[in-house]
Amino acid sequence: GTQTIIPKLPIGFLGNYTSANSNWSNIGGGLMNVVSADTSNIAGGYFNKIEAGDASFIGGGFMNRIYTDNPLQVNYSSSFSSVVGGSGNMISGITTTSNAGSHFIGGGISNTIFTHNGAQNSILGGRVNRLHESVDNSSIVGGEYNLIKRNVNQSTIAGGETNLIDYNVNRSGIFVGSGNTIYYDGGVNDGAIVNG
Repeated sequence: GTQTIIPKLPIGFLGNYTSANSNWSNIGGGLMNVVSADTSNIAGGYFNKIEAGDASFIGGGFMNRIYTDNPLQVNYSSSFSSVVGGSGNMISGITTTSNAGSHFIGGGISNTIFTHNGAQNSILGGRVNRLHESVDNSSIVGGEYNLIKRNVNQSTIAGGETNLIDYNVNRSGIFVGSGNTIYYDGGVNDGAIVNG
C-alpha cells in the first residue's frame, strides 16, 4: 500500500505482510503478522492480524485479531481500536454507523468484543470474557467467563467469574463474585451487585 513500512527481516514464510490496500500502515517487527487496513500498526508479536478497521493497533502477543465478519460490507465498527497484548483476543464487527468503534483490549487470553454497531467498549484483561454486539460504553475489567449481552449501555463487570449482564440493561454493574446475573426484567436499570 501507499507509504506502508514493513521491516526487511524476517523473510519468506515467517515474514510480516501488508496488503496492497493497507495504505500508511506499519509492522514494526515479529513474525507472520498481517495488516490489511489503512493507517494501522502492529508493533510486534506473531500471528497477529488487522484485517479491517482503519487506524487500529496491536501491540504484540500471539494470534490477536481486529477484523470484520463480512469484508464486503462497509466497516466502521472495528476502527480506532487496540489490542495491546495477550493471546487469542479479538475485536470484530460490521456496521454502517460511522460513530461506532474505538474499542480496547488490554491483554489476557481469548477475550472478545463483538462490535456490531457498538462503540467505546473495553476488556482490560482476564480470560474468555465477552461483550456482545450493540453494546456502548461498557467494560469488563478482569476475571473469567464474564459476559455482557447485546443492547447494554454504560455497564461494567469488574471481576469474578461467570457473571452476566443480560440484554437491554443500562447503567449497571457487577463488582465481584461468581455466577451473578443482572436481568432486564421489563425495565430494570441502574442495578448493582457488589459481592455476590
